[in-house]
Amino acid sequence: MKGDVLKPFANAIGETEYAELLGQKGRVVWFYGLSGSGKSTLSDALNRDLHGRGRYSIILDGDTIRSTINQDLGFSDADRAENLRRTAELARFLAKRGAIVIVSFITPFRAVREKIAGILRDVPHELVFVKAGIETCKKRDPKGIYQAYNEGKIKSLTGVDASFEIGPHDCELDTENLTIDETLRDLVRKIRI
Repeated sequence: MKGDVLKPFANAIGETEYAELLGQKGRVVWFYGLSGSGKSTLSDALNRDLHGRGRYSIILDGDTIRSTINQDLGFSDADRAENLRRTAELARFLAKRGAIVIVSFITPFRAVREKIAGILRDVPHELVFVKAGIETCKKRDPKGIYQAYNEGKIKSLTGVDASFEIGPHDCELDTENLTIDETLRDLVRKIRI
C-alpha cells in the first residue's frame, strides 16, 4: 500500500542545477573503523580542508546521527543495520544535491557496507577504512567506551568481543603511524578530492 501512495515530488530545481549553484558535484566519503581509530578527527580535518578550498561539505557522524534522527534505534544487529541504511539514504539525498557528504561510522559488517554501496550506487562515493590497532584505539579512547567496557558498563564492544570485518574498501588510511595532517594529505591524494 505504501508504495502506491507515496510518490516523490518532482522538484522544479534538478540535481544538475544544485551542482551548478555550488560549483561542484556531490559525493560521499564514508569512513569506517574501530572506535578511536580517528574517523571523527579525520572527518573534521577533511571538512575544514574542503571549506578552506571553497567546497560545500557536511559531516554525518555516528554519535550525532544516533542522538538525533536515529535516537529511536537501539544496538541490536537489526537496529545497527537500520541506523546505517537511514544514514546512507540521507547521504545519497544530500550528495545528489551537490554536497560533499563525509560520513563517520564504525560500520563493522561487510554485508551492511555492501548494502550501503547499493544505496549510493548512483552518486560518486568512496569507502575509506580508517586503520588503527585495537591497542591504539584503547589508548586513545576519546569517548571512554573501552574504559566503560572494562568496568562492565558495556556488555559488547566492536573489535573487542563483537565482530569487526575489514574490507573491501576503496582506500585505507593508517592513523596509527601518521599524523592527522599526513593522513589527510594521503586521503586527498588517494581519492582526488
